[in-house]
Amino acid sequence: MNNPPSVPKVCPFPFQNEAQNRDPSGMRDFSATTARSSKQSASQTQKIAPRPSAKPKACSPTASSRTKKIQTHSSTSHRSGHVIPTMSRAEPSADALFQTNTSTSARASSQNMPPPFLTGMRMTDIDLKRIETMTLSLARSGVAPRSINATIQAIRVPLTYFTRMHRLPNPVESGTVTKGFYAMLKEIGIDNDARVKRYLTLHGLRHLFITLSKANGIPDYLVMKMAGHKSIQMTERYSNHDALIDFNEARLKLEKKLQAEEKKRKGKEEVKNYTVRI
Repeated sequence: MNNPPSVPKVCPFPFQNEAQNRDPSGMRDFSATTARSSKQSASQTQKIAPRPSAKPKACSPTASSRTKKIQTHSSTSHRSGHVIPTMSRAEPSADALFQTNTSTSARASSQNMPPPFLTGMRMTDIDLKRIETMTLSLARSGVAPRSINATIQAIRVPLTYFTRMHRLPNPVESGTVTKGFYAMLKEIGIDNDARVKRYLTLHGLRHLFITLSKANGIPDYLVMKMAGHKSIQMTERYSNHDALIDFNEARLKLEKKLQAEEKKRKGKEEVKNYTVRI
């Protein structure tokens, strides 16, 4: 039996269809058909083999290919380190941005700036074999110079995502991450009207980092240095830790209230039943 013709290689984008990843050749296993007649094998081979004139698609990150990657990526959304898994389903870049901002308090000069370009880095500045540091100009005058003390996970997530998903030097268009962030909010039940009313922006993630840091007992002067502020007063303006809700305490209060109401209702029913019997 003649071997089936080879299939042209598919475009090597990450987050491809899982079936193609499991079988790179794109052909099914013919070992089970060897015992069949040559006519059956020939007919199956003719159905599966591509046309001789078929050509592989051009390897360009089109909108449709990015959409497929996002849809495939949603199947692996529940991973460790994700604060809200729905972000991956809304937009992977918004997920990477959320993890970056909430882990480092990075300041974005523009809300359309995607991670890890929040620091001014470009894809051409990344050497995957050797990582070096470089000095960047300050975002604006009056901002205290600082270094971001981030965990390895906080750096790896956005770096891995953008180096794998995008092949062009600066492929993310203006507004892409912002739209992904809005889509994430919509996934968790916050529509556009509620977002505008509550003034929910990407810069709010920086406020969230400072709030969580102070709520977890990190000294004010350390939070000030991590945020790049010149004074503790500025850090206090960013923090809302005093307004955080103790959910355990709130839950206990609610349970006590419900138990008291239930006890009161049962007492009224007992009095009513006693009156009827008399």
